[in-house]
Amino acid sequence: MADNPPADLVPVMKQYGSVYLYRKKKHVRVPFSDAEYVEWLRGMVHDFREIAEGAGLGPR
Repeated sequence: MADNPPADLVPVMKQYGSVYLYRKKKHVRVPFSDAEYVEWLRGMVHDFREIAEGAGLGPR
């Protein structure tokens, strides 16, 4: 999913995932753009994949 996200990924994440990502810009919280959400998700997939592989858990 992270490699080829559906068009409605960000709205679904916001509605059901309780994931709200912000960055600071001049002391103001600015919501992530859709592209930033997708990039964050890709990073999380990468990190969790490495954790799973390190624990000996791989694709079955």
